[in-house]
Formats: sequence, C-alpha cells, structure tokens
Amino acid sequence: MIIREYWTTTAKYYDLFHSNRKEDVEFWTSIAARTGGSVLEIGCGTGRVGLEIARNGNRLCGIDQSDTILDVFRQKLTTESDDVRQRVQLHQGDMRTFRLNQQFELALIPFRPLQHMLTLEDQIAALTNARRHLTTGGILGFDVFFPNFSSFDQPDGVEKLEREWIDGEGRTVRRFFLRHRVDKVNQVIYASFIFRIYRGGDLIAEEISPLNMSYYTYPHLRLLLKLSRFELVEEYGSFTRESIAVHQEMILLAQAV
Repeated sequence: MIIREYWTTTAKYYDLFHSNRKEDVEFWTSIAARTGGSVLEIGCGTGRVGLEIARNGNRLCGIDQSDTILDVFRQKLTTESDDVRQRVQLHQGDMRTFRLNQQFELALIPFRPLQHMLTLEDQIAALTNARRHLTTGGILGFDVFFPNFSSFDQPDGVEKLEREWIDGEGRTVRRFFLRHRVDKVNQVIYASFIFRIYRGGDLIAEEISPLNMSYYTYPHLRLLLKLSRFELVEEYGSFTRESIAVHQEMILLAQAV
C-alpha cells in the first residue's frame, strides 16, 4: 500500500476516470464563447475543460497549484495544432495568492476546485483573488456539488466502489471512495480515494489518496460572493441549465462589481 498526495494520484488517473464526463465541458465552452476573449481558468488541472475552450477559439490562461498535473496538460498540448498551443498559457500557483499582470472578462473554476478551500478565510481569499483578476463587469463561473445531507448520517468507514476501467497497460483499475468523517460544524468532508490495480484478477498495487473537501449551502455561497464583490446573475442545478432547486449541482455565474 502506498499513500500519495491527492494531486499525484489525480494526475495519474484523472482523465481516464472522467473520460465520460462531457456535459460540463460543453457548458463552460459555451460560456467562454459568449465573451470570445481570454479566459482565466483557476484549477485548470489536466486541461479537460480548458483545452476544449482553447480549441474553440478562446485564449486560455490556466492556473493550478500542482506542477505534476500541469505536466499532463503540457503533454496534451504537444499533440495540438500551433494555433491551439499559442492560445494557452499555463502557470503554477495557489488559487488564493497567485498574481498575474492581467485582467479578464471571464474567470472559471470548473469541477469543484473551490471545495478544496476548507476554511472561510481560504474561501474568501480564493474568491477575492478571482475578483482581482476580473474587469468590472467580468464574470466568474464555478460549480460545487449540492450536499446530500441524508448521506451524512450513513456510517463512516465504508468503502464504495465508484468505477473501474482498463489502463494503458491492460490492467484493471478500480477507484473506491472511503469517507472517514463529516465535520458538520465547519462543513468539511474528510475522506480518501483508494486505487486498486489488478492484472488478471490479482491485486498488484494499491494507492491511497487523502481527499478533504468543503461543502456549501446556497446561502453560504451567496454571502461569499457578496463579501468578495460579486453579484449573482445566473444559477443552475445541472449543466443542461435546469433549476438549482431540484438537482445535485450548484452552478453559479456572478458578475464582478
């Protein structure tokens, strides 16, 4: 058994695990197409969202705290056309503290990086920093999951198989989710991902990756936006633009004021 930091296992397995996730890519690409200008993607990861935005014609400035993950994005760019490569700039940095000498009309934090901000201070710092990099009237878009409060009362310490796939070497990889505890006061879920690799039915490797995530309520998000000088302008509960009241996502677009 090997315990690795979250970002290392994310870089190795992220794209294969999320290969069927398309709706959010189409949604954020359509939002970027509205502006037609440069897009700041905070928590750009392996480029699952940002690369498609660049392919669609927008310039992309990607920020991520993990150089290991950015290396995956950089490798992808080597197979793209010159036009796409020239539209993309990547920077290593913390979403709370990075500084660019540039402002944007659109900043995105897609697929829940904001949930890695575990304290109120970190959440405000991240949103305030996003505001700093937007023009007045610019748009910030992000998504977080709508918390399933009933699940918090289920027993901790139970492994749940989420998905399995075949890797590039023909091995079976299974990802399990293991929740350790829920801090209902500070709204943090303490958990781990467990990756088990099999060859011919035999377990040959196991990696554990700690994953701690904050969860938000709707009024909590509204207040964070107000404190960070944003005004909510659109909200959805799914990437097909259904009501926020009846689905599992909270997808918010807010204007910098």
